[in-house]
Amino acid sequence: MFIITKLYEKKLLYYNLTSLDKILKDLNKISRSEAIERLHGLYSITDLKTTRVKILETLNELHDKTHFEEIENYFISDEDPDVRIEAAKLLAFHYNERKAKAIQPLIWVLENEQKNEIKLTAIRLLVPLAYRSEYRALIIESLKKLLRSNDDNLKIEAAESLGFLKENSATNDLVEMLKSSNKQIRICAIEALSNLTHFPDAAIPNLLDCLGLDSFDVWRFALDALKKKLDENILINRLLSILEDTEINNDNIKVGYLRRGVIKALGELGDKKATNLLLNALKDWYYWVREEAVNALNIIEPKWRTKYRAQLKKKRVK
Repeated sequence: MFIITKLYEKKLLYYNLTSLDKILKDLNKISRSEAIERLHGLYSITDLKTTRVKILETLNELHDKTHFEEIENYFISDEDPDVRIEAAKLLAFHYNERKAKAIQPLIWVLENEQKNEIKLTAIRLLVPLAYRSEYRALIIESLKKLLRSNDDNLKIEAAESLGFLKENSATNDLVEMLKSSNKQIRICAIEALSNLTHFPDAAIPNLLDCLGLDSFDVWRFALDALKKKLDENILINRLLSILEDTEINNDNIKVGYLRRGVIKALGELGDKKATNLLLNALKDWYYWVREEAVNALNIIEPKWRTKYRAQLKKKRVK
């Protein structure tokens, strides 16, 4: 029985390959509609993943627009993710005239699919379709739901997509993502918010907090966003206010990280108004805050050791 089964599988493999090869060779001899019909016929009997993928790739090249129900079924029911991805491309690229029907299978995947690679592909296929007015509301709502997903990869992909689409209605969820413990999610949220046509004031305190994370990447993205969205004088005054307000309890490690990040930002901005508070920071509880204060002073006032010698002596700073 085992031998018979193996022989059958070999014959089926040979039939699938030769049938597909024949169809591909005959593309110039037969009409497009006949080639499409033959490919769908072969798809219905093949067990080979590679053959199914190649059939769908060919249907995409042939711009198949006449088998929505069949392709929808391939997309939803096929067990192989690579096959479903190719079916998804067909639906996204060649069934726009079916209006919302063309995107319903993609949205179904976002809500029901178990494999992340399929969900991520569905998101990427939905984004360009969101530029069509008849699709946008439905797609945006699905992407916003993913911002509250427990899966970080999906949240990141959805946030990037909403930023790319400049979707202001996602503001509150993106601001909430700035509080995430995942540094990559914070960076993604910062980028997405920066792409919106209306930057929310509610994001500013969270971006300032991001300066205090022990991550240079988060610090860099947060400061760049603040520089882009706030007048420089306003930003400097906000930073100085934080530095002044945290002088008393600078022995708290979280406060220490925030002070270091703020001092680094002030050094980059290079405003001399920061000098006195930076001199005070030379007596900070943490050595790494003191080192950052030195770096900032070297940028803002290279001769600070000479110019403020008396003040440093009074503060007992060597």
